[in-house]
Amino acid sequence: MTLATARPAPPRLSDRYAWYALGVLTFINLINYLDRAVLAPVLDQVKASFAIDDAQAGFLTTAFFWVYTVVSPISGYLGDRVSRRALIVVGIGLWSFATIASGFAGTYEQLWIARALTGVGEAGYGIVAPAFLGDLFSKERRARTLAVFYLALPVGTAGGFAFGGFMVERFGHAPGQPHAGLGCALGLHEGWRYAFLLAGIPGVLLAVLAGFLREPARGGKDVADAHLVPTKFRWSAVGELLRTRSFVVNVAATTAMTFAIGGLQQWAPTFVQRVHQYSPTDGGSLVGIVVAVTGTLGTMFGGFLADYARRWTKASHFVVPGITLSLSGIALAVAVASSGRTTFWIFAAISIFLLFCNSGPLNAAILNVSMPAVRATAFAITIFTIHLLGDALSPAVIGEISKRLTEAHGPAEALRLAFLIAPPVMLLGGVLLVVFAKHLPRDMEEVERKLRASSIAG
Repeated sequence: MTLATARPAPPRLSDRYAWYALGVLTFINLINYLDRAVLAPVLDQVKASFAIDDAQAGFLTTAFFWVYTVVSPISGYLGDRVSRRALIVVGIGLWSFATIASGFAGTYEQLWIARALTGVGEAGYGIVAPAFLGDLFSKERRARTLAVFYLALPVGTAGGFAFGGFMVERFGHAPGQPHAGLGCALGLHEGWRYAFLLAGIPGVLLAVLAGFLREPARGGKDVADAHLVPTKFRWSAVGELLRTRSFVVNVAATTAMTFAIGGLQQWAPTFVQRVHQYSPTDGGSLVGIVVAVTGTLGTMFGGFLADYARRWTKASHFVVPGITLSLSGIALAVAVASSGRTTFWIFAAISIFLLFCNSGPLNAAILNVSMPAVRATAFAITIFTIHLLGDALSPAVIGEISKRLTEAHGPAEALRLAFLIAPPVMLLGGVLLVVFAKHLPRDMEEVERKLRASSIAG
């Protein structure tokens, strides 16, 4: 099978431009996660507005991830065939307008639909952007590059927590109070509505900025000859990817990690409000600060450590996250079980730091074991699976467990017990990575062999 075509490729882009594109896409990704996380700190206020229970509240996040999951294969299909820049622009615009629409929802069902539509736009961006970056940086730098890109996860999530908590207490009024002012005339009665409105506006402007990005050559950083790159999509390459053991293990472990992140992202602000008696502003701000600081440090540390550790083992992109994910699960169990605030925050910070060490290495491993022509599809398969079995489930699962235990244990203890489902799942994911780490170097070498063969064949 010939995997290359001898044709003029787009000109190689400079390293300076590559770092500029990384900065733009990372900032957009930050807004992406802020818009996704802004629901969590206002969840109890949304419950009061629509008179819903914990299970229904959990399904607001589940709605987003259901749609995100369903749309992911479509985004991957398009991402390997059409302009990735166009998909990025459309994705940003869609999720931003859907976030704004969430603030104007008049019923629970309308808010559910608006949050679900947010997933359409984010699927277009979240799948294509990493593949776009993969063609700007070599495999030796991809873990640290994607670590920078995924800094948006802790920083954006923290920003969403803090921003939502601030807006809900400083704007609008409680349900049932008299309407007054321009905001109420527009339907923006409660503070949580302002949070969605103002969180969605920046993305509209960033969509314009993204329109000026230049498309890199597919596979341009994988072979020495930019004119002989494997650019044509083939279903046989997808089949080979699905038979690649390190890819399958990576998806399984990332699913476990995503299950934990999804549940924590949805319920952590509510957890500290109920269990440790923080106000919405203080709880959202504290969770945001801890996630921002420890998540940022963990993301950068994990990416650079995994690249640096390649000096000793080519399996470092599995070994490093395998160890950190396992230890993160243990620290989370201690944090959730603790009754004192100090112990909780110490072990929560440790857990979050270790949890975020994994984003760069695991995503870099996906790029390194997939052929350039199917990288968007590789991310689509990954995102479809990790959200279907991960954070599309965990918020609703935690909410349902909390609901069932509330009558016997009270709302605070019920949520604490529900949180304990996450640590063993994280531990399982970490063990899988360590046990199957030996397959990663073999699969990377196989991709390199195919690329060399394709250049010769071209």
